[in-house]
Amino acid sequence: HGILFIEGTMGHEFVHAYHHVLFGNNFNTNFSEYSAYQFQIDFLRSHPAYNIGIEQVINKQATYKVDTLPYNYHYQCIPGF
Repeated sequence: HGILFIEGTMGHEFVHAYHHVLFGNNFNTNFSEYSAYQFQIDFLRSHPAYNIGIEQVINKQATYKVDTLPYNYHYQCIPGF
């Protein structure tokens, strides 16, 4: 499971890096964190044997208040995701 943990974490951080490059000074931490945690949630759900800890990720995402995530902050908009 080690490689899955690394892949999930790297994907999370890549979401932030992409948002920083895309938005520059207009970067929004709440939007980026929410999106990055959504990536991790979806990633964990796609690997059922590794779903341990998914509740922690869901709870962490909930700490970032987002009524509506702007479309261009969705991790699915990142090329290759």
